[in-house]
Amino acid sequence: MKNIILKALSLSLLQKMGLASFHLFDIRSTQAFLSAHLQGSLHAQNEKEIIEFLAHLGGGAIVLSLF
Repeated sequence: MKNIILKALSLSLLQKMGLASFHLFDIRSTQAFLSAHLQGSLHAQNEKEIIEFLAHLGGGAIVLSLF
């Protein structure tokens, strides 16, 4: 699988790509996440936390928020 790098990604674009169901992880600092984040996003500080979330949530596409 190739890595995909995107500068901007909208919810409508994800849905057009067939990703109507996905997990949105915010990997910024805890302070940045608490001050503002996208509705429904999960805060994760590292890869291990993302894997732990996915173990409980099930598989699916992953979207990372880095704004």
